[in-house]
Amino acid sequence: MEVLRSLYIRLEAETMLRYAGAGILKGVEEERSELSLAAGKASAQMLGVTTPKEAFKKPAAIVDCASWKILANEKSFTAVCVGCKLAAMCKELNTPSPCRMYCLNPIEGMVKAVEAEARFKVESTLMSEKNCTVKVTW
Repeated sequence: MEVLRSLYIRLEAETMLRYAGAGILKGVEEERSELSLAAGKASAQMLGVTTPKEAFKKPAAIVDCASWKILANEKSFTAVCVGCKLAAMCKELNTPSPCRMYCLNPIEGMVKAVEAEARFKVESTLMSEKNCTVKVTW
């Protein structure tokens, strides 16, 4: 299973190189952003995500890519990731940031699917900072 996970992460990193090299990255990112929001409900159901916090934890556990910690209040939480295999590989390959396209947009779609009033604010990502920080309120 670990080999499959590593291959999957490598494939995502390589697509960032190819999209950027072909000059189509911006368009692909926009399309995938819309798709991630539209597919949020189906993705949440497929992964068994029933709470906004699970939208961070369950996909990360399946792919074994990001290590999220949740700092929660009653009507909000901050999700912080200090380690991501995809971000590390993309830095190594010198690709554009994969964070929105492959991680944060799908998570946002699932968060909004299970909590319609949710607001999702990315404060930092591992591609430019020491951690990825997302605030979710509703």
